[in-house]
Parts: sequence; C-alpha cells; structure tokens
Amino acid sequence: MSLDEGSDKTAPNDFFVQKDKTPKPGKSLVDAYNRGRADAKQYGTDSLMAFDAKVRNYDAEYPDYEDPARIAFWEAGLLGHDIPKGAIAVRIGKIPKDDRSYNFRDQQFEHGVSVLHLLDEERKDNGTYDLFNKGERRLVSGFVVPHRTGADGEPLLVGTEDLGEFKGSPSKPRS
Repeated sequence: MSLDEGSDKTAPNDFFVQKDKTPKPGKSLVDAYNRGRADAKQYGTDSLMAFDAKVRNYDAEYPDYEDPARIAFWEAGLLGHDIPKGAIAVRIGKIPKDDRSYNFRDQQFEHGVSVLHLLDEERKDNGTYDLFNKGERRLVSGFVVPHRTGADGEPLLVGTEDLGEFKGSPSKPRS
C-alpha cells in the first residue's frame, strides 16, 4: 500500500493515518464502498439480509466478512450513505482485538468499536456506558459507521487505532 503525501505511517485494516491522526480510507475500503453502491443499483436494498446471506456463502469478490471496516464501507454504499468519514474519538478501555465491541446487555458483538463521543461532536448517548465502564479513557481514530450505533446509542468506529490516553475532561452525555 502506498502512502499519501503528509501521512506518517501505515495502520491496520487498509487505511493510513495522516499527521493529524484522522484516518483516510485506503483502496480496498473505497472499493468495498463502491461495490455496495453498485449492488444497490443492481439488487436494491430491500433484500439486504437475504443478499448478505447469499454473499457470505459463495462470492469471494465481496468484502471480507471478518473485517468490520470493509463490511461497514460495503453496507454504507449499499444503503446509500456517504462514505464513512475518518474521526478521532474518546473510548473507555483498549480497542478490542477484533475491532468489535461486545454488548454484554444483549450478549452480542457490535458492528464496530463503541466510543463515548467523537471529538468534533457532542455526545449522543444517554450515559449508560459511563455507568458500567470506569476504565481508562483512550483517544482512538477510525471510521464512523454512518448507519449503525451501539446498543446505548453511542457512535461506532471501524478500522480503529489507539492514539494513547485521553487527558482532556470528559464531555457530558445528553440528558
């Protein structure tokens, strides 16, 4: 993978991080998004679940279903959303190894890594996450999943990278 001018290192999940640490999608993520757009034109989005099952069973051209970033980009294209934007966010605790948070209440994985809030936006969750997660606040970068949120309404990121401890003051959840 080649690097953009102004980028300073490569990172996992086919994206590179610019000097300001906001990620920019690499070719395979853009390709997954464009594939979703093409699939929406050809098949529509009404049968997403059936189409998703069909793809998982036999078509190697589709996004790697072990990679939450490629899945999110494909789904965003399929559902007519803008390409996922890079962001920096605050999270409690380390990034999960497989780039997906676990929702203990519902006993299932989220469609990305849950974060408290994006640095450039106010919090949208209700604060439940803070009540049950008192760990270290971390600064993370990744791509915002535009069509999904965590179970408590928090934003989800894919293609994440840990940027270190968050030393700012936490923002308050919406009331």
